[in-house]
Amino acid sequence: MRSIIVLFLFWVLHLLSSCNFVFYNKANPISSYPVINKKNATAKIEIDGKEDKTWKKNKNLIQLIYHWEEVTVKDETTFKAVYDKDFLYFCFNVKDSDLYLDDRVKKDESYVLNSDRVEIFLAAANGTYYSFEMDASGRLFDSKATFDGEIKSEWSIPKSALEIALGYDDKGYLLEGKLSMDWLKSNDLVLEDNTLCMGIFRAEYNHNGTAAKWLSWKRPDGDVPDFHQESAFGRMRLYKR
Repeated sequence: MRSIIVLFLFWVLHLLSSCNFVFYNKANPISSYPVINKKNATAKIEIDGKEDKTWKKNKNLIQLIYHWEEVTVKDETTFKAVYDKDFLYFCFNVKDSDLYLDDRVKKDESYVLNSDRVEIFLAAANGTYYSFEMDASGRLFDSKATFDGEIKSEWSIPKSALEIALGYDDKGYLLEGKLSMDWLKSNDLVLEDNTLCMGIFRAEYNHNGTAAKWLSWKRPDGDVPDFHQESAFGRMRLYKR
């Protein structure tokens, strides 16, 4: 009987080790996320705004939450990522029942900052970080900054280094994209322990654009949302298996 129990426990441990689950606790969100190598995926990811098989099968997800008040945000946001030797692929699945876009000047990227959007921030070990703020129409506001408060909004990532696409349904939108691994490495964003220091955020405006709720993976220090600080960043671990 004891041998049967031991064999059963070994089987359970093996099963758990072969599954790519991240357990999420709203009271204490995880600050490390495993990014699985896409060579184990069964299908190619096309950046087309559609939920490919790889995204559907990937059980690793981050749920963004609102940290600063006891309020209910009914429109949930999830984030997933995988990678290969060429790209870091990412996917935001955004439920949005009250979509707001500031499109007074459609070609002016600064209007992204007044629109419903999702954001990725990536930091190097020297304190430099890059922000990619992507609104629900596919516009991009990108910048380069340092944690001492200097922000260079005129900076832009090379077009070949980032691609994004959107898809829509009656519940919201899906934004997926890919970042060049060569670009990440050349800017020292893949750290020595094979991790990425990353912030993941969402701005959700009300129907007339006068107020926003801020959702994030980690809660940064302070009583108000401020994502331009190190405490807002978690670690993405690039697993090679």
